[in-house]
Amino acid sequence: MSDDAGFLKAVTSGDLEEVRRRLAESPALAGACNEAGTPATLLALYHQKNDLAALLVAAKSSLSVFEAAAFGRTASLATLLDADPALADAFAGDGFNPLGLAAFFGHEEAVALLLE
Repeated sequence: MSDDAGFLKAVTSGDLEEVRRRLAESPALAGACNEAGTPATLLALYHQKNDLAALLVAAKSSLSVFEAAAFGRTASLATLLDADPALADAFAGDGFNPLGLAAFFGHEEAVALLLE
């Protein structure tokens, strides 16, 4: 099993201690993605591992438009959209768009920003 695959398995199974250990050894794993390009941060959210999701977001230096929308990071989302307004209509490898993620995870400010 590849390093990323093992890490992602720990994320989706909710193994907080293993994720912490692996991040301490290799902080770049916070940016790991599955074969569809879905980042570990979103995989944690999709599997309702909110503590892991928060840990992973804190370990990253920047977020994608999809992560910013899903986590309700409106300031980051605004910066990304200012740099490239077309990101508002982008689709991630797993088929979700920023508006859908912001709405699904209940981030009203992010939804309003994306609708602008």
